[in-house]
Amino acid sequence: MDANLIPEEVDSSFLYEAMESQSDGCLPVIYREFDGQRRDHFADRGRVLDFLSILGPGRILDF
Repeated sequence: MDANLIPEEVDSSFLYEAMESQSDGCLPVIYREFDGQRRDHFADRGRVLDFLSILGPGRILDF
């Protein structure tokens, strides 16, 4: 398969830069106050903490 593919660099940043929010503004803590009683907020927080636990120290978001 690799022998038949010709990788080509593309710039798709315009797709994301034009979006106001890729999450439709529903991420807890970022767009809304965290509510531990909401299953989706609790699940999002758990995913973030799981991800952070394997990364170790350092910065993730660079604003």
